[in-house]
Amino acid sequence: MLIWAALLVACAQPAPEEAILPVAASPTPEALVIRVTGSHTMEPLLRELARTYMRENTSVIIEVSGGGSRWAIEALHSGQAEIGMVSRPLDTSERADAAGNVVLVETPIARDGLALIVHPGNPINKMERAQLASIFAGDLFLWDDMGWLAGQIQVVSREAGSGDRAVMEALLLPEGRPLSLNAVLMPEPAAVVAYVAKEPDALGYVSLAQLSSVVKVLRVDNVTPSLETVASGEYPFARDLLLVTLGSPEGEVQRFMAWVLGPEGQRIVARRYLPMQ
Repeated sequence: MLIWAALLVACAQPAPEEAILPVAASPTPEALVIRVTGSHTMEPLLRELARTYMRENTSVIIEVSGGGSRWAIEALHSGQAEIGMVSRPLDTSERADAAGNVVLVETPIARDGLALIVHPGNPINKMERAQLASIFAGDLFLWDDMGWLAGQIQVVSREAGSGDRAVMEALLLPEGRPLSLNAVLMPEPAAVVAYVAKEPDALGYVSLAQLSSVVKVLRVDNVTPSLETVASGEYPFARDLLLVTLGSPEGEVQRFMAWVLGPEGQRIVARRYLPMQ
């Protein structure tokens, strides 16, 4: 009887719980960082491209910053970036060294135009390319010479090292002629738009993607700047927007750049610029 009672007590005791062993978390691979820097004009586009790419590729972090096209070249050579944003053609000396070895490789991702802008109250609607060349060189400096009884033309340009400035000077100024010493220099496109919007005598230029209703766009040689006239070749102030690498792109950098040139990337490009596809 005592034995039977002991058995009943033993059966009534709760069974010891099994030890719960911690489950080792799957190691998260360290994120691969791609640094993209350079052109202020291209910066908003690359930020949008980077956000979309990172949503689909969670192990990649793409850091985008401005600084200008010249800074993009410097950052690549100093190891501070994997991709440079350059809004002007590369010089021959930048593409290859004295021995002919490839140094920088450019990949066009979009085509863009530079529009001439004035204050909304300016009655001038168009200019000839020759007139613009004289104005930016400082030879023509009064709005009165353009048929508007106003003050001195205030040229608004970008800082040295800007791709926008390099393109405009190459297309407008005779070889060897410097930009007018009276030009006001701005650090980024938004600053150009803001200055022209508040200064009645101002004349500046920005990318088509930076145009705003607060300024007035001029026709050049009677051609309205637009993606359509850039595509047709009618509008003279056009250029490719480049992603530049030190040597041929490899690994995740190459995959990102291929994605930018693919259908999804080019759909994003087409919201602002003329796509390459």
